[in-house]
Amino acid sequence: MAIDQEFAAPSRAGAAGRPIGTWARRYILAVLTAVYALNVVDRTILVILQEPIKHEFNLSDTQLGLLTGFAFSAFYSISSLFIAGLADTGVRRSILAGAVAVWSLSTAACGFVGNYALLFLARAGVGVAESGSVPTSQSMIADLYSPAKRGGALGILSCGIFLGHFVGLAVGGWVGAQLGWRSTFMLLGGFGVVFALVIRMTVAEPARSESAAEDRPSLWAVLTLLARSPVFVNMAIGSALYSAMVGVNNFMPSFMMRSHALTLGQVGLWLGLIGGVAGAVGATISGRATDRLGRRDLVRLPWIPAAMMALATPFLILGLTTGNPVIMMLAYFFPSMTVAAHIPPAITVANSLVPHQARARAAAVVFLMLNLVGASLGPLFIGLLSDLLKPRYGAGALGIAMITVFLGAAVWSTCHLMRASHHLRRAAALQTG
Repeated sequence: MAIDQEFAAPSRAGAAGRPIGTWARRYILAVLTAVYALNVVDRTILVILQEPIKHEFNLSDTQLGLLTGFAFSAFYSISSLFIAGLADTGVRRSILAGAVAVWSLSTAACGFVGNYALLFLARAGVGVAESGSVPTSQSMIADLYSPAKRGGALGILSCGIFLGHFVGLAVGGWVGAQLGWRSTFMLLGGFGVVFALVIRMTVAEPARSESAAEDRPSLWAVLTLLARSPVFVNMAIGSALYSAMVGVNNFMPSFMMRSHALTLGQVGLWLGLIGGVAGAVGATISGRATDRLGRRDLVRLPWIPAAMMALATPFLILGLTTGNPVIMMLAYFFPSMTVAAHIPPAITVANSLVPHQARARAAAVVFLMLNLVGASLGPLFIGLLSDLLKPRYGAGALGIAMITVFLGAAVWSTCHLMRASHHLRRAAALQTG
C-alpha cells in the first residue's frame, strides 16, 4: 500500500482495526511507552549536551532557552493540532512509525550542523515530527482501555517521560563525554530509524470504539467547544503553567556544572537516575489517583497537580540554594517525582468534554498549551532572567532565575487549577439538580 494512501482517511473497515487481546494490548502499551521514551530522549539529549554546544557556538543562556524550549516546543505545539486530525481517522501505527522515522532523521541532522541557526532549524524539525507521537498514542490507548482503566494506562505511558529522561541524561551524558555531542546525535538518530521499522511491522491497529469517519467534528469545532468550557480553559492554563517545571529541568544540568563543578558524565548519571526513578513513581501515583478520583467525580482531579506542586516547591528551593551537591540531588528527587503529575488529570478532563472522534485533537490542544506556555516560555524566561542577573550574581544568577520563574508559575497555576475544580463542581451540581 502506498504511504499516501495509508495515511489518508481510511474506509470504515480500515478505521475499525481489529479487536486486541490482553497480551497484545500490553505489548502495544509497552511499545507506546517506549516511543514516548524515545520522544523524550530526543528532547533531553540536547539538554545534557547544551554546555559543550554553548561553548562551541559561544551562546548566551537566552539562546540556550530558545534552543531547548521554543525551537522544539512551539513547532511541536502548532503542528500537533493538524497531525492529531490524522490520528482521529488514519492508520495510527503508520502515523506513529512515520513520525519516529522523521524525528530521528532530524536528530541525526543535529550532529552535522555548523552553526546555531542550522541547529535551531534541525530542532524545529524534531518538534514537528514528534508532535505526531503523543496524540496518536493517546488515541490508541483510548480504544485499548475502558474509561475506568484509562488513567492508569496514561500513567504508564507517562512513565516513558522518565525512562526517556534517564536514557537521555545518563546514557546521553556518558556517550557525549566519550564521543562528543555530534556523534551522540548521529547514533541516536540511527537507532530511531530502526525502531520506526519495528513499530510499523509489529504493532496492530486497535479497533475504534466508534466510526471516526462519521460525524467527525472539525478542528475549529473542537477548539470552539473547548474554548467555551471554563473547566477546560482553567485546567489547560493551570497545567500549562505547571509545565514551567520543564524550564527548571532544562537548565538543571547547566546549573549543576556551573554551581557545583560536576562533570558532564556525573550530571547525566545522577539526574538520569533521580529523574527516571522519581518521575516514574510520580506519574504512576498521578495516574492511579486520576482513576480513583475520576470514578467518583472529576471535581478532585485538579487537586492532584496542585498538591504535587505544593510538595515540590520547598524541596526545589532547597536544592537550588544549598552548597552541598549531595543535598541538592536528594532534594531534587521530589520535584522530579511531581513533574508530570498534571498530564493524566488534564487529558482525562479534556476527553470528558469532547466526543470520541475528537479525543486526539483534544489531547493535542492540551499539549499545545503545555508546550507553548511551559516548555517554550519557561526555558526562555529562565535564560533571559539569568542573563540579566549575571552581571550582579555571576554563577549564582541561573539558580535565582530558576526559583523565580518556578514560584511565579506555581502560584498562578494553582489559582487556575482551583478554578477548574470550582467549575467542575458547578457543572456536577447542575446535572444532579
